[in-house]
Amino acid sequence: MYFDPKSEYKVLSKKEIEKIHYFSLKILSEIGVKIPDDRFLKILSSRCIVDFTNKIVKFPLPLIEEVLDSIKKEKREIEIGEKIEIKGSVGGFTPNIYDFERGRRKPVLEDAEKAVRIGNQIDEVSGNGILFLPMDCIPYQDLWGWVVALTRSIKPSSAPILKKESLKPVVEMCEISGRKKPTYQCFISSPLRYPEDALDIAYEAINIGINVNFGTPMAVLGATGPIEIAGTITLCNAETISGWILNYIFNQPIKGYGGNPVSIDMRTGCGNYANPLTVIMNSAIPDLCRFYGLLPEGGHLGDTDSPVPGIKAAFERVFTSLISLIVFDTKRISFRIGVLGPAGSCGCLEQMVIDAEICRTLNKFFEGIEVSENNINYELIKEVGIGGSFIDKEDTILKMRKIMFFPEIFSFFMNNISINFEIENAIKKTKELLKREKFHPLSEDKEKEIFKIAQKVSGIKKEI
Repeated sequence: MYFDPKSEYKVLSKKEIEKIHYFSLKILSEIGVKIPDDRFLKILSSRCIVDFTNKIVKFPLPLIEEVLDSIKKEKREIEIGEKIEIKGSVGGFTPNIYDFERGRRKPVLEDAEKAVRIGNQIDEVSGNGILFLPMDCIPYQDLWGWVVALTRSIKPSSAPILKKESLKPVVEMCEISGRKKPTYQCFISSPLRYPEDALDIAYEAINIGINVNFGTPMAVLGATGPIEIAGTITLCNAETISGWILNYIFNQPIKGYGGNPVSIDMRTGCGNYANPLTVIMNSAIPDLCRFYGLLPEGGHLGDTDSPVPGIKAAFERVFTSLISLIVFDTKRISFRIGVLGPAGSCGCLEQMVIDAEICRTLNKFFEGIEVSENNINYELIKEVGIGGSFIDKEDTILKMRKIMFFPEIFSFFMNNISINFEIENAIKKTKELLKREKFHPLSEDKEKEIFKIAQKVSGIKKEI
């Protein structure tokens, strides 16, 4: 399938991007952001206008331009693969699980291990993080999530850090397992405020040599952002730039854009990730990325808001994934498999295998058509002739399994199929994958060390 790598699908015009940029800088220089931590304020006061009483920081325009220039000077190559590829990643740290036997419930550590075990066996999964927030490990869910990530995943894996007390133990566990140190995400809380607890963790992380990424806003249309789409995108963009400035001042790497505006269901108050308004806002993010010299990205593309597996979940997953391929330059995307809604608040083991099937289906389509004399096979067409059949030819028999598509979950059968046939298939497939013995990528001694650290810090004893 042919895609011109020079072609770009643009949601925003150059004039619209410049207007968003202008008002973003106006927000940062005239309104500012709240940073309620005197340690940060003291350091920022050397470059910024700081109101110590109200904890407000305003960023001078020359400083903003200095930061933006530094981003553009850093060379970032856009890797365009030979073929379009859709991959799944496991993650989300969801506080709920949809269980077909027990309904929607709170997940435990065993559920997190099961998700990793399934992710290890699915070819379409590239990153195998933690799907569930283990609610039987409160208040050290993050620490025990790392235990699962490091001791059970055979693929790249991680978990978020939620507590300052977890920083040093997680670093120690990563060193034991031979993994890189984690990065702490210091999220801004829209509109224009960094939470005290997040700043406290960030300050400690910087002191012990852990990279921190500031910003990554998620302004909500009509709630924590204006009701007009352009207003929410502009606010989100300003908050994103505030994160880059903090990264710059505190010598932290600026890895990417990070802003992900979302919409909300005004009837329920739930955030929507697959709503067309969220999709159009995040489809505009690649335009802003190019403007600032960053690789195109956009959050929530590939997500669903369905609270249960089924038609809605599959439709939204495909819809938002295809939009991603249109607006990104890399022709390679990854979505979070197994995550349900609303707003990524639930995970499901069976949805993991359904999403893997969606990956396979889309990837089969994007294999495209290879046109050559050998593939046209004129001589075979001539041999079979008018009214003949190709089904029993050696060429068909030898190539059938490679060329044809054989779904595992979705069905082409017409008889004796229930309305929930695909769900039943997913349940069956999930049970088969969970029969596989647990994975142990580390030596027994290293695994014991990691468990010992988590047990000592948390006061919780767990086996998985």
